[in-house]
Amino acid sequence: MAASNDKKLLSALEANWQSEMEGFHIYTALSKSEQDPHRRNALRGLAMAVIVAAIVSLVAHFAVGAAKSLITIRSWWASGFEMTWIGALEGVVTYVIGIGLGKLGGG
Repeated sequence: MAASNDKKLLSALEANWQSEMEGFHIYTALSKSEQDPHRRNALRGLAMAVIVAAIVSLVAHFAVGAAKSLITIRSWWASGFEMTWIGALEGVVTYVIGIGLGKLGGG
């Protein structure tokens, strides 16, 4: 059972990271084609913000899970990884919803 959960966690983390990297590459490509230096710098900043947000989100989910172990009988690392998995899955789901809404709106 643990190996199955580990595979699910790794799969969710990989999918989430791929989504984050896609956003990074989109902002980077837009910044390279932008002529206005202010907009170019803003797009570069957004590209880096996507990566930082992904890392901070995963670390925060792990910390919340580890803290949750104070009131449960699970180990801190198992609880931390459980919350990390939930956070990664949440990121994938919201990304897919955003893509779907973009297609509905004609984007």
